[in-house]
Amino acid sequence: MRLKWLFLIWLFGASQTWAQQTRPPVLFFSDLTDGPATGNSDPTFTLNGGVYVTLYGNFLGTFPTVTLSGASCLTIVSEPATWMWYQKMVVQLTSSCTSGNFAVGTSAGTSNGLPFTVNASNIYYVSNSGNDSTGTGSFSAPWRTIPNAVQTAATGKAGNIIYVENGVVANTDDGQGWSAAVTFRQQWCQGTLSQPNVLAAYPGAAVTVGSTSQSVGIDALLATGDTASGGACMGRWTWAEMHLQGSDEAVSWGGPSNSYPTGGSYGWRLVGDDITCPFAANQTGCIHTANIDNNGSGITNQILGNNFHDVGNLASQPNTDQQHGIYMGDQSRHYEVGWNTVSNVVACRGIQVYSNFQNEFDFTIHDNTIHDTTCDGIGIYTSDASQGSGIFVYNNVIYYIGKGPATAEGGGNFSCIHSSHETGSGTGSTGTQHFYDNTCYDAGSIQSSGFMSCDGFAAAMVENNDLTTSDFQNNILFQTGTNPPCSGGLPYWTNDSSNTSPLPMTGANNIMWAANPAQSPPPNDTGTQFGGTINSDPQLVNASISGCPSSCATDLHLSASSSPANGAGSTSSLVPTYDHDGLLRPSPPSIGAYEFAAGASNRPNPPANLRVTSY
Repeated sequence: MRLKWLFLIWLFGASQTWAQQTRPPVLFFSDLTDGPATGNSDPTFTLNGGVYVTLYGNFLGTFPTVTLSGASCLTIVSEPATWMWYQKMVVQLTSSCTSGNFAVGTSAGTSNGLPFTVNASNIYYVSNSGNDSTGTGSFSAPWRTIPNAVQTAATGKAGNIIYVENGVVANTDDGQGWSAAVTFRQQWCQGTLSQPNVLAAYPGAAVTVGSTSQSVGIDALLATGDTASGGACMGRWTWAEMHLQGSDEAVSWGGPSNSYPTGGSYGWRLVGDDITCPFAANQTGCIHTANIDNNGSGITNQILGNNFHDVGNLASQPNTDQQHGIYMGDQSRHYEVGWNTVSNVVACRGIQVYSNFQNEFDFTIHDNTIHDTTCDGIGIYTSDASQGSGIFVYNNVIYYIGKGPATAEGGGNFSCIHSSHETGSGTGSTGTQHFYDNTCYDAGSIQSSGFMSCDGFAAAMVENNDLTTSDFQNNILFQTGTNPPCSGGLPYWTNDSSNTSPLPMTGANNIMWAANPAQSPPPNDTGTQFGGTINSDPQLVNASISGCPSSCATDLHLSASSSPANGAGSTSSLVPTYDHDGLLRPSPPSIGAYEFAAGASNRPNPPANLRVTSY
């Protein structure tokens, strides 16, 4: 009898411990990476406190502890709240804080560290109650408009942080001649990598910048190019936590032209914004970049945790196949695009990489959720994987892609991931592009029988003849239906390159599954080699596309430990530390963007050496 009770006590305690340990907290990124610990004129939360920092991560609990450099020196301004599929919370530095790593602790454990540097930056405010003529930018005497704040605080200065308070709207041309609500000229772009300038919403504030008016065409935030008087904006700005909107584009990062192999503007960060361009129907993106680089300083340009949505959804028909959600354009290099949502792109692609001049290189596109696009989910063009640290596309969840309609120009492809192996005007591309641990569902559902060949509907696709290899490892490629001219259903992948050395397309341990009709993976084409393919239903939680895009119920997590994806990934390829949600990847990892929900830690072993003891 005692054995029974001992076992039940163990089972209850073990189940509690297992539940707690399943999801330890994880930090993804923060809006600010540096700032002061004192000098904030806002006494709302702390007297003579420092900067406000928004931390983004997952499994942060309800009332976690937060430390910086191991010290409990922070004021928690807001507890964890939902942001897209993960969470965010706001903390404020106090005078005892020093440089180090943020960490979040819950009963399930302590998170990874997120670095932060304490410096001597200045903090300013914009408010509807402010005055541009008499205000000093303090909390009690704020400025009235964002353009004035940018021009006053950032002229020839680095490390200035501008918080915009609730209800501020900037939706008219600022008069700088660039059709933008806020223009960033060279003299207002004097930040450094260690002390960038910052424009961010005050904690919890609703701030709107830009206009969606078709007749006016106002961008929200625009950096000037080298045709501007005084030269191009050189970057080193963070724009965070605002609602940004435009007609064709909301955000534009510029820089000096033809800056190859190094140069250009750099140190750009776009973090935690809500971004939309509902009338977009041109040749740009809701964010468009050009001539961004790193000045030899590694990955310095980041698009993190933004919600891009409703791009071109109010246009009668896209008149170009060159309008996208995120457009990494001419001579854009050394960047990271992560943890964003890109949805309802009734224009063309979700994310496009394309340069008319030199090949793009040294970039990662990871942990994004992309759904409901007219054309491809992710399109990689004019890239060179042999330069920089490489090209990596992983942990992305991509569904209901390539659904049409055809653009007025008649171009575009309809793949989950499209890798073009195409050359800009620079040297031919070489090296290996890495695509791994992505989940692709329902690509190429357009039903126009005469529009494209069946090859255009591949879940993964390469074409053209540069000496590049696209390597696909540990991905789920799930096709849902048929297209009238395609015998046997839609293909999982296609190779349109004639190269045979190096192989244009390789892969291992991918799940390739079609629901209607069920079909086996095709034999390897010339120039391709796939091994370890699994042709089984990956057992996703809810793969229905009913209600998309307005109220999608799609859930592409693994539904059971019996899923053929669970623990079936290759360990010889690159493996992310975390999955799309922030669960630690075990070894071997699961195939696709998600680990099985209980896979962050294992249920503890039962107690050993139990003996039956009578009363």
